[in-house]
Amino acid sequence: MDYIMGMSCADSVTHVNIATITGVVMQTFTVGAINLFCASEDEVAHNLAEAFVTAQLAGYPVKSCIQVCAGVAGLQGQETSVRLDPALRGVMRRCGYTGDALLIGDEQIALAGALEGKKGAILLSGNASACFGQNALGVQHRTGGLGQLADDDGSAYAIGREILRVVARASDGRGRLTHLTSHVYRKFSLAGRADLGRLLRSGTPTSDDICDLADSLSLACQVRDRVALDIVQRTVAQLIDLVEPVVKKLAMQKGTLAVAGQVLLNDAFVGVAFKKRISELYPELQCVPPRRDGAAGAVLLAKERLALRGFAR
Repeated sequence: MDYIMGMSCADSVTHVNIATITGVVMQTFTVGAINLFCASEDEVAHNLAEAFVTAQLAGYPVKSCIQVCAGVAGLQGQETSVRLDPALRGVMRRCGYTGDALLIGDEQIALAGALEGKKGAILLSGNASACFGQNALGVQHRTGGLGQLADDDGSAYAIGREILRVVARASDGRGRLTHLTSHVYRKFSLAGRADLGRLLRSGTPTSDDICDLADSLSLACQVRDRVALDIVQRTVAQLIDLVEPVVKKLAMQKGTLAVAGQVLLNDAFVGVAFKKRISELYPELQCVPPRRDGAAGAVLLAKERLALRGFAR
């Protein structure tokens, strides 16, 4: 039976959907990362090959696959995409797949899944952050997502980084006392300021450790911690800063914006404050949660691509 394959890889896991040519998902599974942010080129090759092998073992031979769509973090950056696109296509050929492959950025399949193929925009705020939109004319625009060193404002990483900053300032009297201090000390098993200094100078906290700190923001806000509430307002301002260029460039003031990621969906304080602010700026912009995920979006785009190709077997 002919089938299409949709893949979504924004982080260290690739979600794979096997679907009929009408878009009905028949099988789902995961493999390792197929982006260069989380894996080497050799690992990417191994993980992508594993996707085709897993499909084969599940009863979906490569020869029956007639369309692939993969949304991969890094395919929106020229330097990365120049390396990654040929590498992915080369692995597919070695696996015996010689059909059409639509290889695009992960934000494109996220939008397709979130709005079930309709035009609009999506704001992503998880460990990283970005906003991407496409209007009815096919014009696209993307903001953010340039990495943790100087960007990813409004993300869990940015919140965690800000929490470490305010706790450090509070420890020597430069900043207001905050309940966030106890959360940081408990997470990293710190006894006092000296331990905090050693932690911050050592570079020991991983990106995941820093992102995990974002969970403590809501807890501190629940007890009306002023420092935490200020971080919420700064986070909202950063997220609005991501959305506004997309809305303006694509003339989407009356369109639809999907909001996705744990910061917007799991943190009630950030989520509520963001929706309040965006409604003040754009009263006719509809703000909705994602209807489906990126892997489902990849299937939708694969189905569209197949139709455009006028496929018949």
